[in-house]
Amino acid sequence: MKRKTFIILTSLHAVFVAFAFLVYFAQYNLNDGIMAESVARIYAMSLFIPNIIGMAVLYLIYVAWLWKSFPKRWKIKEFNLHISYNIFFLSGLSLELFQVKSAPLSDSLFIVAELAAIFLAFVIIFNNKNKKVWKC
Repeated sequence: MKRKTFIILTSLHAVFVAFAFLVYFAQYNLNDGIMAESVARIYAMSLFIPNIIGMAVLYLIYVAWLWKSFPKRWKIKEFNLHISYNIFFLSGLSLELFQVKSAPLSDSLFIVAELAAIFLAFVIIFNNKNKKVWKC
């Protein structure tokens, strides 16, 4: 996977989390202004679906690269960051898919897990010590 593709994936991931945060913020904090809540939800949801489709395509490309590269590069220290990124990314999504009784807690944990994944992605992007990670 090229570094540029991973940067695009991370950017879409950040936009996805921003839209999700906007929806959750509107849902839980804009109770007194029905118009503000409606505008926030319509804006976020209209961009949410195309963003998640684009992110899913890029993530599938990323997982294919990771699967292909894993046996060859498991000794590279920086490659472990990719594994950690996937753990946080998938744990955040699984929290959303399998919500518990407390929806606000689940939504908050989703945002925290996805922000941790984005932070790890930035560490991967800016940690240029080992160029082997980016070669296919």
